[in-house]
Amino acid sequence: MFYPLTEKAKLEYQGYDCFYDATKVLPKNKKVVIDDYYGLSKANGNSYKFKTGFQYKCNKDGLTPFDEIEGKTFKVLKTEAYMHKGKQENKVFLLFISRIEDEAKIVLRVPFFEKDASFLTKNMIAEKVEGYAYKTKYLYVNLPCMPIGYMKKISNKFRGKDLYFKWQNKKSDYDYDDFKMKEQSLKNIFYSVNKYPFNESQFGTCMEVKFVECDLSPYAHPFVVCTYRNLKDEEIIVNVPLTFMAGNTPFFNSKETSNYLFENFYTLKEQEINSMFSKKNCLWVVRKFSGKDVYYGANNQYNYEGADDVSSLYNASNNQRVKDNSLYVLSEGIYKCLEFIIYKKPWDTEEVYAVLEDSLGTKFRVPATSIFSGTKKHRDYFYKDHQCKNFQDYFMLVDEAYAFKQEQRNLAIQKEKEEKERYASWVKKYGRTYAEFINGLTTMQKEKFERLVPKYGKATAKMMVEGKVRIGWSKQMCRESWGEPDDINRTTGSWGTHEQWVYGDIYCDYLYFENGVLTSIQN
Repeated sequence: MFYPLTEKAKLEYQGYDCFYDATKVLPKNKKVVIDDYYGLSKANGNSYKFKTGFQYKCNKDGLTPFDEIEGKTFKVLKTEAYMHKGKQENKVFLLFISRIEDEAKIVLRVPFFEKDASFLTKNMIAEKVEGYAYKTKYLYVNLPCMPIGYMKKISNKFRGKDLYFKWQNKKSDYDYDDFKMKEQSLKNIFYSVNKYPFNESQFGTCMEVKFVECDLSPYAHPFVVCTYRNLKDEEIIVNVPLTFMAGNTPFFNSKETSNYLFENFYTLKEQEINSMFSKKNCLWVVRKFSGKDVYYGANNQYNYEGADDVSSLYNASNNQRVKDNSLYVLSEGIYKCLEFIIYKKPWDTEEVYAVLEDSLGTKFRVPATSIFSGTKKHRDYFYKDHQCKNFQDYFMLVDEAYAFKQEQRNLAIQKEKEEKERYASWVKKYGRTYAEFINGLTTMQKEKFERLVPKYGKATAKMMVEGKVRIGWSKQMCRESWGEPDDINRTTGSWGTHEQWVYGDIYCDYLYFENGVLTSIQN
């Protein structure tokens, strides 16, 4: 289908001069009929006859009426570009089409340099402009047409849904300030921000897909009408081009412009977030928590030491941190998980964040998949106490949190009961004084005390656990208290064996043994 003409163009012009009747234009050859010719290879340019009056369904002005083309559907059978008599100034682009409604055979002729062509035809050629994403020696064909149903396809996919602008495609220069059609800038139509349509925010909402009349162009062009909120929280309407605005139309013979389609730069926000979560193997997180009340701090809490980006105030219009006083310090309690977003960090990495809201309506943002992806210094701040790094390590659904806290209380009650029972058994076994002593020991010290009591008695076992030694102890008893020495100096004589045990490297402690019995202690 061809783009509709603007109302202004219909008042100024009486018809097209570029659509020709194929039965009059194509070479007369008894062995070749029209239907067969459409499937043949490129013919000699001298064989074509493009004369005034050969236009399809000529009106009194010798032009094709608008209603013969506009609103009709066509099948493209062949494209061809040739130079009449081999001269560059005679270069012509031909599009052989068949009208689906009645199978009428028509040839669209777009001359590159013909001065007498009408303004409607000249607008099918885009002049070479420096700064394009690609460069050729010649002008560019810019046919005002697209496949049937393409607009409907885009509308069905995007209309009324949140959009995500794919930053990774920005190298393809979706920057229409550089793209001109016949030196006519269209930025007043769709160019509301500095470079990309959603430069201040990666997200927008698709309202509708429609034809928009462009200044100085005789054709209305297809645009996706989108809205987004700027830094001032104002709603801005942006008309984003559905296809490439200059150069070979992407639906024909143009490898250079095949990527310049709306759907190559925009995707559904939900789809992009799901893709991001799938890459990080935690798609279930967004499905579980999005739109739900969550409880923070039941199990773990953030360590804010030396950090300013664990949780920060959130500006919904641009996904950016508020510059002043941006750190939001969470307290244990219930919050509303509004949504999950993709946040582009200053160093060009994209991370998934959860947007939360407290009981006062304050919105803030927390990491959903990792606290930091930066330097080891940053990671050390958060991993030195525990290894929690994902959203689910800090947040639970409210019911789950209450159940978890109740379980923790039950465990604490059970632990307290068991400790009382153990204390009672120690009192019965060792007396209250020793029970108090045992109660203040670590688990390993308690085990050591109870292991030593049967062999050395509770008084000696207490000294060993406290790291004390006493004259007259054996070497094994000293080992139980101080452990193995760092060095042993041994002297043997008629009187027996003398040993010096050394503990430490510089400031040493010494134990002296005579025939296996501790006789002296030096600190």
